[in-house]
Amino acid sequence: MVSVARTAALTSIVGLILASIALPAHAGSPEGTGSMERLSLPTSPQTVSVMLELDAEPAAVAWASAPTTRSKQASARAAIARVEALSAGVRRAVGKRDIIFEATNVYAGVAVRADAS
Repeated sequence: MVSVARTAALTSIVGLILASIALPAHAGSPEGTGSMERLSLPTSPQTVSVMLELDAEPAAVAWASAPTTRSKQASARAAIARVEALSAGVRRAVGKRDIIFEATNVYAGVAVRADAS
């Protein structure tokens, strides 16, 4: 159990850290402007990672919906081929270096890096 004194000390330290981040360096100095300057927030990232869901059935769903073992295997192979064909289209559109990963078995999708704008 954390003691009250320790909690108070940690709260004071966190408060000092937050205050030092929020105040400009010259705010407390006599030569300062006397008014608080706005703190600029960090800029947004230039790229974002997104997951694109493809319009195809994942292999696991195709396998589960087939009635026999032979048809399960054929359905799963066909589903994987369809997802891979759609993934190839995404790869051509965004460029191979922007592909993070591709999913075919449980989820039909492609994770890509894209421009934030």
